[in-house]
This record gives sequence, structure tokens and C-alpha cells, in this order.
Amino acid sequence: MSLLNYWQQLCSTALLGTDRQVLPSVEGTPLESLLTPSKDKETTLLDAAALISLYIRSGQSLKPSLQPTLEPGPPLNLPADSAEGRMLFDQIAQKGDLWREWLYLSIKHQVPPPPGTLHKLLELGKSASLLRSQISQVIGSRGHWLAQFLEVTWLTPEDLPETLWEEGTLKERVAYLDKIRSEDSERARILLEAIWKQENAEARTSLLEVFKAKVSLSDEAFLESCLDDKSKRVKELAAEILSSLPGSQFTKRMIERSKPFLNYKPGGLLGLKKASLEVYLPEAYDKSWSRDGIEQKGMPYGMGEKAWWLKQMLERVPPSVWGNPEVLSVANKEWRDLLRGAFQAATLTFADTTWARYFLPDEAMLRLLPLEERYDYVSNQLSNMQGPVSSSDTVWTLLMDLPKPWKPGLEEALLKRAQLSLLNWSRMQQGSWREQHSLVAFGQMLPVSFHEVLPKAIAEKYAAPDHPLREAFHKMMTLLELRKRMYTYFGEKREG
Repeated sequence: MSLLNYWQQLCSTALLGTDRQVLPSVEGTPLESLLTPSKDKETTLLDAAALISLYIRSGQSLKPSLQPTLEPGPPLNLPADSAEGRMLFDQIAQKGDLWREWLYLSIKHQVPPPPGTLHKLLELGKSASLLRSQISQVIGSRGHWLAQFLEVTWLTPEDLPETLWEEGTLKERVAYLDKIRSEDSERARILLEAIWKQENAEARTSLLEVFKAKVSLSDEAFLESCLDDKSKRVKELAAEILSSLPGSQFTKRMIERSKPFLNYKPGGLLGLKKASLEVYLPEAYDKSWSRDGIEQKGMPYGMGEKAWWLKQMLERVPPSVWGNPEVLSVANKEWRDLLRGAFQAATLTFADTTWARYFLPDEAMLRLLPLEERYDYVSNQLSNMQGPVSSSDTVWTLLMDLPKPWKPGLEEALLKRAQLSLLNWSRMQQGSWREQHSLVAFGQMLPVSFHEVLPKAIAEKYAAPDHPLREAFHKMMTLLELRKRMYTYFGEKREG
């Protein structure tokens, strides 16, 4: 019996039912040696149908694919010791807090990721937005090629052809405009102005975001026109960008609006009369304020409407307009919190380093200072501390925010403070979550040679079975050992 006849009889049996129709015999067909009869007829019928359909399909000619031919990926650049690299990669993935250091070393020494890890790095970028810049450098051309098959939306493609500006997705168009903006800011603005009116509010907002990173007075006219946009978010964004532009008409309007409400009176000679800063509130809301982003409603809980108007104005005025930051200390206590919050926001907007120093040790203010000054400031904070340093201290937050590699002076200050902390904690009868967390974090922060300078007597105390921080100390030493292997793998001579 031919397979075609057998298939027709099998279909008839399936339609009529195995109770009314006898199953056709497989004798003389290619299925004779493959089909094992089951106890019930229904199972035997289904098995036979599956076998014959597979048998027929396997003998069919292949049809040409309608999908376009894929371009081969770039060659895989393998590190010198792939096995050790993959082992380290997997261990670091389990720890989760060493990625920044691993990526830094990979970029510095131009060591590519181990085989089979590119897709994991692309996945990491979905949740770790702060690591995306480093990841995009590490994965290379092969990683960018792989990303197109994994629906990686966070990664900016390496190749940004001009056709993307009109034909690409919104994300691709934003990336293209950002690229042009970095190369020729004037051309980028002209491109955006040409298509501005035909875009929807979401696209206008996303494309305008590109201007936040690099804005100049030549963009002022376009940004001023955006203040009249129908979209509230576009208007807010344009006001935010203009707020960061000293010398703009927007900033001048804000200065003129706010000046009547603050009156600084300097002190008299020989201190006979104290300096003061008098605060007055606006009597009524001016409708012209709305265009520049000053909202009439929406004040925070506990703040009056008029105080809310004044605070929004002051946030958009360069703090240097009010002179020395010490002016805040002579304000009436009633208004000091409002003024402090407004001046802090303005300091960040206009990146005023003089006022930023006044607001230290605020973490955001520290970022405005030159990197060398930031290192010195945190080093001095560590050196001047009394007692141990732990994860609950302000200086700890400042330290974690500093990019590595740290200056030797900062490392030395941290080493001394860590040694003192470990000595104090080794005497504890019971440990809290603070010391446990701090010990583990020490494993991520200290130079990897720390175990060489840690007195043996202190290490032995933590090794005692009943020590409350025994497990946390072990985790710290494990992290240091893992990082030491990582430094050796990348060929980093300077440890820490």
C-alpha cells in the first residue's frame, strides 16, 4: 500500500471513528517497522498520523525563504584566557556589585568579554542604566550585531545612516539627532526645526531632550518658540533647558521678576548693624508667568500658594545674582528653608561651584566640583572622622559616588579608617546590620591587597566561631580575593 492510500484510509477512520472503522494496516508501508501498536485504537491512530506526516514532510523539497539573507556577524575577538575569564564573569554575575569595576578594567586593557557572555551583558543593560555606556564600549561590533536579534531597545546602534532621520523609529531618530548634535549643533537644530510641526507631542518631547546636554544662545530663539507649544511637557522641557542658559532672555525675565521679592541689606560698620535678607511674597499670580513654566497650582504639601510662586522663580535665577552664599544665613528663619531649597536647585541648574561648596557635603553638589577637588574633599572628610566609618555615614555615600580608580591619597585615608573600623568591630559582642553591610562593602571598595596590611590578630578574632561578624568578614575577604583574581586576569598592576 502506498503512503498516499494509507493516509487517505487513516483520515477516513479518524472521521468515522475507530468504533465504526477498522484501522488500516501498516504492512507493506515504510511505517511497518516504526509504529508500535498501543492498547487503545485512538492512541495508535494518532501515532500513525504523526509518523506519516513527519515522514512525508521530511521528504519534501525545501522552499526558498522569504526572509532577507542575514549578514554574517563580525569575527569573535577572544580574550587570552577564555576559561578563566568566563569563570570570573559568572562569579561576578552572582555577586552583582562588581560590574562597574569589571567593565572599567575591560575597557582600559581592551580585553573583550569571554565567549557566550555578550547576550548577558546586553540583558544587564536593560536594568542597569548607569552601566550602559560602559557596556556599549565593551561588547564591540559583535555585540551590536547581536543586539538586533534580541530586541535590545536601550542600545544605540553603531551605524546611524542618514535615512534613519525620516524612516527610523523614534528611538533611532533621537539617537541620530544626538549624534548630529555632538558633531554640529547648528545642523541638528535646523533638522529639528524643519520637521517640528509635523511631529506628535511624544516625538517633540523626546527629540527636544537631546538639547539638554549641549545648549547655547544660538538655540534660544527655537527654545523660546517651544514655550508656546500645545504640549505641557514640551513647554516644561523648553523652560528647563532655557533655565540652564545664563544670559538668555528667559533668565533675564526671571531675574527681573524675582528681584522685587528679595531685599539684601548689608551690615553696618564695626558690626553695629547686622546684615539681613528680607523676603516679600507676590500679591497675585501674573498670567504671563505661565508661559515661562511658573505653575499657579500644584504646590507641595505645607507650602502656601504665594511662596510656591516665589520658589519657582528663584530656582530659575543664577544664584550668583544674590552674591555670596552667606546671604542665606542672614535670612529670616521663617523663609530660610524655602530659600535654601530654591538656591540649591538653582545651584545645580547653573552648575555654580561657589555655591556648591557652601552646600557640601550634599552629594549632588559635590559632583559639580572638579574631580581632583572631589577626591581631596572626601579624603579630608575621612581623615577628620572620629571612630569607625560605616555605610550609614554621609562620607560613605560620597565615597561610593566617586569614579575609580581613586587617587592614592584617598585610598590611604580609606585604608586607615577601615583598619580602625575593623579593629573596633572585632571587639564587638554582637553585630548589627550596619557593620555587616559595611564589611561586605569594604570588600568592594578597598584595595585588593588589603589582607596583606590587616593584622593577623584581627583576622583571627573574626574567625572565631562565635564572633557576630564572622560571616560578613568572610564575605569581605572572598570579595577581595575575587577582585584580586580579576585584576590579575586583566593585567592590572596597580591594585586598588
